[in-house]
Amino acid sequence: MAKLRIIGDVHQYYDAYLPIAQEADYSIQVGDMGFDYKPLEVLDLEKHKFIAGNHDNMDTYRREYHAVGNGDDFGITSIGGFKFFYVRGGFSIDWRLRQSNYLKTGLKSYWDDEELSIDKMYQCLQYYKSF
Repeated sequence: MAKLRIIGDVHQYYDAYLPIAQEADYSIQVGDMGFDYKPLEVLDLEKHKFIAGNHDNMDTYRREYHAVGNGDDFGITSIGGFKFFYVRGGFSIDWRLRQSNYLKTGLKSYWDDEELSIDKMYQCLQYYKSF
């Protein structure tokens, strides 16, 4: 039987994350991968995926090949024969600090759409009920 590893909160510690993912047949990283996805290029994009959290780059997430569901906000997908429902995003308790840092440094680390809107959340709930 294939091994699926579920990993959370990498926060760009790719040196620790990559070996853990590579040891598994399949892996899903569940939020807070980080803001730069270039290090993921060494992973097989059919076997190792991630779901955006509230510490991910929403400018590039939807175009990232390793994003579950091609960067959709929620849905049903499967990897390695494992089928599951997913929801991306989350509320950032540090959003003010991250916005302030952006104004000071020009380095973006907060996006208004990190968490689902109320309308999107209702859509997600209805979709989940049909799952």
